[in-house]
Amino acid sequence: MGAKPRDWRGVVLVQYGTVILADAEGATRGLTAPDGFDRVFEEHCGSLGEGVQILLPERDDDVPAHIRILDELEELEPEWDHAAEVGLHVPTGRLIVFSWMPDEDVVGELTVPTEPLLARIHWGGLQAWLTDSSYRSTGAPSPLHLRIDLVPGELTGVRTLRTWHLWEPPTHESTSPSGLRRYRGSAAAERQLRLIPGRTRFFPPYPTTEEGEVSSIWQDPTDGSRWASGRGGTIGHLFLQELTPEEVAALERQGFPPVQTFARDSDGRIWAAFDWPLERATGLRHLTSTQWAAMQQIYPADQINLVDLPAGWDRIMRRNVDGSGPMVTVDEVPAEGDDGLYVRWRDGADIPT
Repeated sequence: MGAKPRDWRGVVLVQYGTVILADAEGATRGLTAPDGFDRVFEEHCGSLGEGVQILLPERDDDVPAHIRILDELEELEPEWDHAAEVGLHVPTGRLIVFSWMPDEDVVGELTVPTEPLLARIHWGGLQAWLTDSSYRSTGAPSPLHLRIDLVPGELTGVRTLRTWHLWEPPTHESTSPSGLRRYRGSAAAERQLRLIPGRTRFFPPYPTTEEGEVSSIWQDPTDGSRWASGRGGTIGHLFLQELTPEEVAALERQGFPPVQTFARDSDGRIWAAFDWPLERATGLRHLTSTQWAAMQQIYPADQINLVDLPAGWDRIMRRNVDGSGPMVTVDEVPAEGDDGLYVRWRDGADIPT
């Protein structure tokens, strides 16, 4: 038998911005990131125990990758935009390469040592990807590319060697001039585990603070402090911002209660926005009398917000019950309306095709 290959080159169709290298059997059993999503999101890679998860800004495009097995690491070349190291273990010695589903989109397999390994991940083409998107219209390959070097070694956590300027991690903890606490990135995710969510809900366009867009308000059960939670910064990191009572009140005035919203039109038909408040919804689904009765059984009376349908919802469209066929415009809903799926659209709102 010939010598086993010491490297692999191929192209990965990147889905959800993810490339995974994993033990062939471990991947099919299911992999989890022990450090949590927010830390992986912040560090752009993470250990999966029997694999490594690598994050990219690309979505649904081909990205070239090169995996090398080395005896020792070489000097980090200047052409790479970002570089980091993370540990993994491949007990079967069969390393597979895929993006999302190990049983569907494996693009390569490589024989590797079964001892603990250190993976040095190199990201290239990030700056070109950011500044020139012409490849999308011309059909040229993405400028993004990866190289992963594997050597014997162990490492807990992620060691970043070079940081691309847009991937600079946030300051994890700070205080405002008045002494109110703020947490960002993985520190915010860890802190949020100790908090309980408030009842106020927010919908786009979200209210903002100097930290970013606020999507929820939380409370610390130990001291009663209230916190705004959301995403901010250049990469959308999680943040927690301690609030004054006045700031809580101002944000809550921009939020909505946790109810299910339904609207009754002039013919007595019920249209559902469900979780969305009518002020922010763009489409309302028609409910038959049987479905409306079911909603009233599922939700307590204080969680149902039934209002009269206001003006500005004049467009009605129908699709087959099984979801097949195109959505077509109709003048009204016939009889019980159980012959199709009917949706009212807010005037001026874009209608998905």
